[in-house]
Amino acid sequence: RNDGVEWNVYIRLELLRSLIDYLEERQRLTEDEIIKLGLDLSDVLLHCERNNLVHRDFKIENLYITPGGYKLGDFGIAINMKDAEKASKKGNKNYMAPEVFGERKYGKTTDIYSAGIILYMLANGNKMPFFETEYLKADEKERERAFYRRVHGEKIPEARYASGELNSVILKALSYEPEKR
Repeated sequence: RNDGVEWNVYIRLELLRSLIDYLEERQRLTEDEIIKLGLDLSDVLLHCERNNLVHRDFKIENLYITPGGYKLGDFGIAINMKDAEKASKKGNKNYMAPEVFGERKYGKTTDIYSAGIILYMLANGNKMPFFETEYLKADEKERERAFYRRVHGEKIPEARYASGELNSVILKALSYEPEKR
């Protein structure tokens, strides 16, 4: 340019389809699709652990579908694991682990819990633990009641549309005590 040097930066992103959009079309995922999502989320959790990250915002709104599988987006509030001890309550309450809400020490198991909420919801007719209606259709009162029951350690019932084995994995991820996840 005549008045100095200037750069144009172009960022290339792959085209991703949101899981929310997919669910609006399909209503429910099959158990095989839920298992595939769980495996992909496990890979994400391992990647975060290897890089000492706590994502803190695992939620269905941040999941995307690619031809190769599922991806997690929005690392905007991710923190280093060593900073998780003094971190504040961040993330969506509907997916929040009890220790985050209680402002206790937390780390990688926090994201495991949130991934468990996602899998539970998908295996339970799009209803989170203690919800009467689907997650996206629930009103604030229902969300608050369900949240209170969950973060205070009430036993979470099995997901309605999951096999015994899948329920076992999901409920382990949703253990109230982080060390049991």
